[in-house]
Amino acid sequence: MDPVTAFQVGAAAIAFVDFARNLVSATCRVYKSPDGRPTSTVRLSQISEHLRFVKGKIEEGVSRVPPTDGNEDHELLRLCQECGRIGADLESTVARLTASGTSKLDFAKNSFVVAARSLWRRGQLEALDTELDRIRNQVVTVLVLSTWQDVKVVDRSCERVGQRLDEIIKQLGNTEQSIVQEIPKIREDGRSTWGKRKDHGLFRDGELLAIGLWHSDWQPVLEDGVLPSESWIDNAILSSLKFHGMDDRSAMVPAAYSETFKWIFDEGSRGCGFTTWLQTKKSDVFWITGKPGSGKSTLMKYITAVSGVKLDSHLATWAGGQPPLWGGYYFWDAGNNPLQKSEEGMMRTLLHQCLQKRPDLLPIVTGRRYAWYSAFGNHFFEAPTWDHLELRDTLLRLAAESGKSFRLALFVDGLDEFSGDRPSLISAIKALNAANEIKVCVSSRPWTEFADALGQSPSLAMQTLTQADILAFIRNQLEACPGFLERKATSPKAAERLVREIAQGADGVFLWVSIVVRCSVGLLTAGKTMPEVLSFVLSLTPDMSELYAKIWSTVEPEWMDTSSRLFQLKIATMGIVRLDARLLWLSEEGSLPNELDSHHMRGGGSRLGGRVLPILRRKLDMHTRGILEVSPSGSIELLHRSAKDWLLQSSVWGTILSKTPPEYDPYLALLKAVSAYISPESVERLAVSRTFWGWIIIFLTLASNVPDRVEVVPELIASLDRVNSTLSADEAWTPASTPSTVGNVETCFVGLAAQFGILPYVREKV
Repeated sequence: MDPVTAFQVGAAAIAFVDFARNLVSATCRVYKSPDGRPTSTVRLSQISEHLRFVKGKIEEGVSRVPPTDGNEDHELLRLCQECGRIGADLESTVARLTASGTSKLDFAKNSFVVAARSLWRRGQLEALDTELDRIRNQVVTVLVLSTWQDVKVVDRSCERVGQRLDEIIKQLGNTEQSIVQEIPKIREDGRSTWGKRKDHGLFRDGELLAIGLWHSDWQPVLEDGVLPSESWIDNAILSSLKFHGMDDRSAMVPAAYSETFKWIFDEGSRGCGFTTWLQTKKSDVFWITGKPGSGKSTLMKYITAVSGVKLDSHLATWAGGQPPLWGGYYFWDAGNNPLQKSEEGMMRTLLHQCLQKRPDLLPIVTGRRYAWYSAFGNHFFEAPTWDHLELRDTLLRLAAESGKSFRLALFVDGLDEFSGDRPSLISAIKALNAANEIKVCVSSRPWTEFADALGQSPSLAMQTLTQADILAFIRNQLEACPGFLERKATSPKAAERLVREIAQGADGVFLWVSIVVRCSVGLLTAGKTMPEVLSFVLSLTPDMSELYAKIWSTVEPEWMDTSSRLFQLKIATMGIVRLDARLLWLSEEGSLPNELDSHHMRGGGSRLGGRVLPILRRKLDMHTRGILEVSPSGSIELLHRSAKDWLLQSSVWGTILSKTPPEYDPYLALLKAVSAYISPESVERLAVSRTFWGWIIIFLTLASNVPDRVEVVPELIASLDRVNSTLSADEAWTPASTPSTVGNVETCFVGLAAQFGILPYVREKV
């Protein structure tokens, strides 16, 4: 008997025994009571119904037991039959007691326990109680033995299955390489077969289309009958590693200022030990640490992007004749895509960069995926998505190849911006670093968890090495300001003191210097005297939060409302949607300028960028003093991670919110802006596309964040109604067109609103 059936039968038997035993106990109490009445009575009809139910459960369980089970099962069946016999006697007794009258005395006798007193003797009751207790104990014992036997059988079966799986895995491992080697021959045979068919052009066109999907500049220049090489597989795999926003953070990191950071490759000047680490076979992780804003990310960008030739030169000494291969990744806490701050995103980026440089490694390190593309192509089947296990295995395979035809080095910035378990990340990086003596360089803030794990590794602290760079930056920036040059001509000592005070106040934090210099230039341009500017600088502390507060306090009082809205819009979009120039403009202005049609609204064309971005830059500079800025890619970003930390302090955020009226809500403003993307034209054109549904999901997510307040609910309902009306007017928008990401619940618009938890709207419509 299987364990589930055994428990079902046993449970039914035990339930019956408990019920009957309680009935007997109650009858005993009646027998012993002075007046022959129990403390509480049960209606006879209820007892009869319950008795039939319990007895039926026993019979149902017994009927499902196969006739060939073991001794324990037969014993359990015998005990259940005894329960059935006792149940029949009890049911017969109940049947004889149903003919009672309707008088008070007869009503009292309608209780089973009262009637049973006249039918059973005391000795009979005690014997029945003993028998029921015996049956109960035997049922429990047999049930345990039966289940134990079944568990042993299952264990033996699992052991046999495990052994068989081990054999299969071993066989697959032995044949995997041979399968990969045979696939090109199979494809050639297929091409030969297709070449003999009149419709062989379909196969050729499919391959050419695949190339076109991965190369935007591809042109149909192949001669008839010539098939493309396997490079399309390389491109397909590389493309599958990419994700939205993969390069955003590296583009956002400011480039090193002219003549700064050169010391990193000059071992003799400051003795940071970096070039020694690059050139030698030391296997420890190199740790770049420093205060927030000290320039860690800028230095990492300088090492990998600006001075790639120097990096290659130093790594070549270590590589010993093999070409160095390296990749870099920037964790980014402010990114909207979770992959921008995850281990999975790090692995995908590093693999993409390294394998793009060495596509010949793809068949080796992505063997299964390469075989899949070779066997199935990419015309009719979508390749499996990358998961964490496959990415880790692929990266370890790449590391294992280091030393054969290349030497691998990896550079990872911003460990403190990683969104997961940081100790686990450090352990993974150390394990990767230990694999075949590859080189790994990381950067982070000097937090305890990083200091404990990396404190014994070779390292450098930014704030101890950048003083000369800071002085050079201050002088060059100030001397580019006409107002400073004019004041310097009349007060050279005061001008020199200003340079020194800014450098000393920075305490090695480059970001602090950059902000203070920009403010000083603004004051000098506005005609402030050198003592006034110097007084402003001396009033500042090295603490970045205090610096942001001081800068924000210089915003004109009449502009504080706009300043607050801008900060709220940025924070509201984090994790939901990228705040670009279009979205910010629509959220603030309500519509684009008349001369910019919907085409530019959709695509963000050059006319939009050329006309709107300069206005937004000026607006952000005036109303946030540069704490918010337009990035090179056109998105609106906070100046630095430390700016986000400052904004989200409860006291600061409360002050910012107090500058706008209570009826303002950033999510509602964004909701109305996003509704412009869901126009009748876009519904007709994109109703079944992921792009369109992406905006629907963003729209509903924003709506779900609008607070249930009387000041904003009417506008929330009106905005949702407008979008619902737009969608309902187009026949292409149907529940059938809803993508799987939206779910399988009711897909009418109110159903979607309920799924996203937009309670004010659902309450209004239901």
